[in-house]
Amino acid sequence: MAQNLLCLLVLASAVAGLLPSAKERNEILEAHREIRKRVEPTAANMLAMEYFDHLENLALSWVSLCRPEKPDIKRFPKYRDFGAILTASQEETFNYTDFLTSYEVEKLSYNYEKNYCTGYCKNYLQLVTATSNRVGCATMNCDKKGSSGYKIKHLGLCLYKHAIGVNERPYKKGTSCSGCFERAWCIQKQCF
Repeated sequence: MAQNLLCLLVLASAVAGLLPSAKERNEILEAHREIRKRVEPTAANMLAMEYFDHLENLALSWVSLCRPEKPDIKRFPKYRDFGAILTASQEETFNYTDFLTSYEVEKLSYNYEKNYCTGYCKNYLQLVTATSNRVGCATMNCDKKGSSGYKIKHLGLCLYKHAIGVNERPYKKGTSCSGCFERAWCIQKQCF
């Protein structure tokens, strides 16, 4: 009995280390705010991002499998209603801000007026989807070879409520916060 309890405590402490600290959660939210306030053209209806523990736990359950791919919603239906941004890193340490801001470069591939990407930009579109206002993230030290042959040190995943719709623009263009709900505050060009 004591040995089982000890094993459970060791496992729990290992898993707890994969979840973002309170400081990292704030950094995740700040990274989103910075990226979302810089959209061009400006967004009329950009909601401020909130951190959501349920999404964090779902992200942890996925990265703990050490699969360097997004969840297949047909095989894993509990991920159906969520958007996802995933990274496989070779770095010794994992930094959520670096992970998230690295996808802002995809902005260069996106044309808002045509709602078209000249390259890959789905991660950027997920980051700036106005109605996607809840996020939860987790990371896992996988230390294994990926399918492409390179070593995966860390697998990081952020899940979002809501995913961007197919052929949908990520936000409505207009004066910042002009499309906010009544009595909302406009902070960093986002509806709070």
